[in-house]
Amino acid sequence: MIVRILKVLPVNLVLLSAISGCTISPTSNISDDTYVVDEFKLVQKNKYNQTKLSIKSPLATYDSNDNQVEIGNSTIDIFSNGQVSAIVNSDITILDRYHNKLSSRGNLIVKFMNKSSPIILTADSLRWDLSDSIIYIDGNVILLNKQVKIHSSNALYNINKNIIKFETLRKYQYLNNEQENKYIIDVEADTAIVNTIDSSVIFKSNSRQVVSEINFNPALKSN
Repeated sequence: MIVRILKVLPVNLVLLSAISGCTISPTSNISDDTYVVDEFKLVQKNKYNQTKLSIKSPLATYDSNDNQVEIGNSTIDIFSNGQVSAIVNSDITILDRYHNKLSSRGNLIVKFMNKSSPIILTADSLRWDLSDSIIYIDGNVILLNKQVKIHSSNALYNINKNIIKFETLRKYQYLNNEQENKYIIDVEADTAIVNTIDSSVIFKSNSRQVVSEINFNPALKSN
């Protein structure tokens, strides 16, 4: 992992990370244990020396006591097979450098790169063990693209497989926007699996059949 800081103080102020190959250069210190980092940028690579993630922020605070970095207004690029597969924006990201974990919250927006158009997901928070390829997304999860809306309590994003699994599905809607033949399809199921590359969706139900309802008057039912 490499952290690059645009504003750097003398070398004796550089803090060595518990994560191999990672350094943080503070621009000023609030106390003996807390440092402020301007123009924070972090890049982590996998064992094949490919970029796994990058984090950018105008301001971050490093606490050497608990070995955590609090990153404000962060942008996280998540990579899969050498390409950016998702971009995460949030008010606060906490990087736990000791346990190699990351969490984000506050105005959380995840944009998944897609062949046709990006898929947008909003939620309360996310959690990611950086040694794993699964990201846990929690609280009021809503996924939107041009024709699909999914509402769920939580979801899992598998980076390697490029899929999002909604485990507690509340609602799925498909909106056909063709001018002469508009309609909405509502689906009742327990689980939905979305492929972020081609936007295909698979539904599963644990104890009942998957139920679909077609509404040919979307003006009467748009939520």
